[in-house]
Amino acid sequence: MQDEIKRTVTEYDIVNKGETLEEYLKNNIPEKVDEVTRKDDKTLEVKKEWVTVEVESEIREFKVGVEPYVGTYDGKSHNALSSVNVTPSEATIEYSTDGKNFSENMPTMVNASSISVTVRVSRTGYKTKTVTVIAKVNKAEGKINLSATSGTLTYPTNGTFTVSNNTGSLSAVSNNTNIATVSVSGNIVTIKPGTTAGKATITVTSAEASNYKAKSATYEATVNNGTISLSATPYTGTYDGKAHNALTNVSANPSDAKLEYSINGGTYSMTMPTITNVSSFTVTVRATKVGYKTISITKTISVALNINAFKIRDYVNYKYDSAGSYTIAARYSGNSSDRAIPQTTGLKWRILNIDKQNSTLDLISDDATSGTYAFIGKILGYNNGPYLMNELCKAQYSNKSLGVYARSINLLDMEKHLTAAGISARNSYIPYNDYDYLRGAKYGNTRSYKEYQENSYYPLYYSRQKGAGINTTSVAQPNISYGNDPYEESKKIADSEPTTSNEEAQANIIVTQTDYSITINTTNYGEAATLFTSTSEYWVASRSVQTTPDYAYWGLRSVNKTKMEQKDMFFSNGSTVTNIAYFRPVVSIPFSYLSGAKDSGGAWNLK
Repeated sequence: MQDEIKRTVTEYDIVNKGETLEEYLKNNIPEKVDEVTRKDDKTLEVKKEWVTVEVESEIREFKVGVEPYVGTYDGKSHNALSSVNVTPSEATIEYSTDGKNFSENMPTMVNASSISVTVRVSRTGYKTKTVTVIAKVNKAEGKINLSATSGTLTYPTNGTFTVSNNTGSLSAVSNNTNIATVSVSGNIVTIKPGTTAGKATITVTSAEASNYKAKSATYEATVNNGTISLSATPYTGTYDGKAHNALTNVSANPSDAKLEYSINGGTYSMTMPTITNVSSFTVTVRATKVGYKTISITKTISVALNINAFKIRDYVNYKYDSAGSYTIAARYSGNSSDRAIPQTTGLKWRILNIDKQNSTLDLISDDATSGTYAFIGKILGYNNGPYLMNELCKAQYSNKSLGVYARSINLLDMEKHLTAAGISARNSYIPYNDYDYLRGAKYGNTRSYKEYQENSYYPLYYSRQKGAGINTTSVAQPNISYGNDPYEESKKIADSEPTTSNEEAQANIIVTQTDYSITINTTNYGEAATLFTSTSEYWVASRSVQTTPDYAYWGLRSVNKTKMEQKDMFFSNGSTVTNIAYFRPVVSIPFSYLSGAKDSGGAWNLK
């Protein structure tokens, strides 16, 4: 039996077709042997009935090459092994992902992961071989798309953009939360502007997912401060003695903006300024709020005088500067000596004229000066009288700090107030002589004096006045239908003032009657009448001429308590005289100097 087994082994050596001895004995001639088992790697035990023979047969080994799949997720199914090469190829190849359970089916992979794959190769007569490799599907690059990559926002209005194609859940962060904060809902990213203007980078991230890596994209947000709308209406009105808010209808949007006020560019305060007295100033209202641009507007606030509240004869609290005596020099006045006139203190002032066109008030002292009167006369007095009156008032009753300079009352000051009855009385005035019978000429009429007569002398500078005719047959007359100082008798007649000329001349002369004396009452002067009356006689800075059949008289005007009259200086027969009177100063002040308020006594206050 032993020999028979040896013959079978010998047959294998003859007919071997690439099979192993073990395969040959098991597969091709099973009828010749009962059992074939491997004792070790080099020996087979072959049994036939009761005989067991050891046969030398070395076990063979496979050459196995395995390449695992390594790739990136693409959503497709891939064999876990890219290649499996076995030599000899006639072998049983099995796969296991747990090292225990094997199958001839190649494992596959779809999602990102890594698996251990064991390849087991077997064949009768060969040593079973296993190879373990790691197959891997890597995560793909994540995806994310933003509908916009930049934008501008104005506080407090939010901005949004959308995210698409993201491969993971979304999150977003801002690199500067003072400028902008961010939130995500679904695929909508909302940017909320902060209170600080500037640029913030918003990073939106698609999170890492089972098959994808995390992916980020950025959005640059430019944040501007919000704009506050601000409006205000300045108060403008006339003085009424009440306090008024400087601004009305102040409106800001947003309504909770902080409002502050500044007067003429000064310190800001939350208190609304008020205005009471006549004045004008600027108020700046400033609106602030966190997150908004500061805005301010400037308005001019004013309270104007209620000009219609001023009345002729109202008292005004005008104060003049303290001054010393004013000397009227004899070489200008026609007096025999210089005359020092002290200032009268404590004069009160009343409204004489309201000049709405020039926005000024003319004020007159409520009475004439007192104490010392002035001598003015002769030709010098006639020439220089108005000048001397004005200069004395300027020196003694001005207020230099206010820029207000006084002058004397003149004829125009009075004639402005002549009523129709007063003009009629003036124009119909005829001087009467001491015997009370008509001898003079009517106002505005002329009388002639021949050169060969002893009454044809005149002050030389008289030739320069209206109404004067020297060696002529007629004189042009001004319009005397209204109160207007028609003969301009307050203006200078010398080349320069004061003059030292006391010249007289003789000629054929025509003299116009300009002197008139009418009662100062409300009939003739209206409501101003009481302003012109006085306890003392005072000069009016105006010349005048009176004519009679015998003589012409040149003089200066004055008010003697309740009447205007002429104080004679020179007679046409060459005689001269000097007269005396006090003064009545007048000042002009702008409306803007008055506060609009009265004191407890009812006098208007200056600012």
